[in-house]
Amino acid sequence: MQTNFTNTTPLRYLSRPFDYNYTTGSFSLNQMDTVPVQTSFEWQDYPCLYYDYFTFNATAGHEIRGHFSLTENGVGIQFFILNQRQLKNFGNCGNGKWNWELHAFASSYNFDWLVPETGIYSFMFFSRGFYGGSILITAKDYNVTHQTLTENYTSTATYTNQSNLFELSTLTNTTAQRSISDYYPALALIVIVALVVALAAVRLRRRSQPN
Repeated sequence: MQTNFTNTTPLRYLSRPFDYNYTTGSFSLNQMDTVPVQTSFEWQDYPCLYYDYFTFNATAGHEIRGHFSLTENGVGIQFFILNQRQLKNFGNCGNGKWNWELHAFASSYNFDWLVPETGIYSFMFFSRGFYGGSILITAKDYNVTHQTLTENYTSTATYTNQSNLFELSTLTNTTAQRSISDYYPALALIVIVALVVALAAVRLRRRSQPN
């Protein structure tokens, strides 16, 4: 019989946004990606992306389940799960040639992601426009293990009964044999007495006959 056991642990982060609140699980988008823009006088860097991310270890076959939501209504942000190579390729105001493990654009989102291979991954949050509110996040690691249970059935009663029957049969046969052998002396005595009586009778007959 196979039984499944699910181990659930809070996701442990290797790095977090610097204003991450351990009590509420909230943070904000404090990092910026900029692009140079020429003005009438000079080139200036203007924000083109507001972002922040978490990194964590994940094991192949585990499920990462979680939820995030924004404190400001009516807006949405981009949410990605990236591996290390994808994280390194992130940039260029989010317009570079990069891909992802999971993507959503929402103000509130439940995610359930199966880890494809063991490694370091990231939760990436970004917005192309300024977002001044907070983001709340919870995430847990789910590990389902399969355990096979074996049950041994021992019918001791059957073997005990057979043993009792065997011992009873042996005891009965032995008792019978002993009972017959106990009668041998008596039988021999009866035969001897019969012979003595027979001889005595023959002698009496001979004496009683006239000469």
